[in-house]
Amino acid sequence: MDISKFLETHKLTGRWLIAQLRMVGYEISDSFLSRILSGERNSDYAQEVRTAATAICCRYEKSMDERSTTNAKAVQNDR
Repeated sequence: MDISKFLETHKLTGRWLIAQLRMVGYEISDSFLSRILSGERNSDYAQEVRTAATAICCRYEKSMDERSTTNAKAVQNDR
């Protein structure tokens, strides 16, 4: 997954992702996240953070899909 593209598509920021990563135990700076996303950092830790970020993005996308489905059903029920 291209995390930068995901953030852009969903109008989310790197700061949002950092906050989400902090909730699961990763303390990283804006610049470190930027270097990870650009591929400049490829250490085991960077890969671990990238994997966690991908999981966060997938959960976000899934929750948005579920909201869309719920909203569509609500609209149909109102008709």
